Amino acid sequence: MSKIQCTGCFKTIDSTNDKCPYCGKALEKNKWRFTAQESRGMMVMFIISLGAFLYCLVKYLIAKMQGTLNHYGDNDETLFLAFSVILLAFFSWAYYYKSRPLSRINQQEKNYEQTVQSYQLGKEAKAAAELEEIKKEKEYAENSQSSAGPWNRYYTYPCPYCGHYKVRPANWDDKKFSVAFWGVYSSKVGHHYKCEKCGRTWS
Repeated sequence: MSKIQCTGCFKTIDSTNDKCPYCGKALEKNKWRFTAQESRGMMVMFIISLGAFLYCLVKYLIAKMQGTLNHYGDNDETLFLAFSVILLAFFSWAYYYKSRPLSRINQQEKNYEQTVQSYQLGKEAKAAAELEEIKKEKEYAENSQSSAGPWNRYYTYPCPYCGHYKVRPANWDDKKFSVAFWGVYSSKVGHHYKCEKCGRTWS
């Protein structure tokens, strides 16, 4: 049982699933699964049938110019030409509609892997940048508590919602719209802290 990654949530799942168990996205089932050797075999047979068709066509045209074709066209040149057309049509269908999609599938899988790698690299870079930002915020918060300078003072503990160190006392401006609408039933009445990063308040 092989493992694949969902293109919706990028989580690893079984390839036998019809849809992702995490995000529910339907998985595309590849109808054509020719191997590379079968694909090359189809290409060879297509080339052979094309050569046979051209040979029979030349023989047919020569016989027609020489006047050796009878009225009903049931001589060898006509039969060979008809047979070569059938072969060419069959192997053309087999190669272009059954074998060629494999290359498109491989390209799609390659593009998908590149997309997953780019997503993971971007996610890691974003997480590293956010961690660096949190470290700077924590340092700023600690300095704001110990310095008498013109600091925007922040608490030295992180926001319970986003983890950033931009926690300050909640003031009336943070509550006035909620209190004006809900009155004493507002959930923000008893909130004493606010995070300037995510905007959440809590008590």
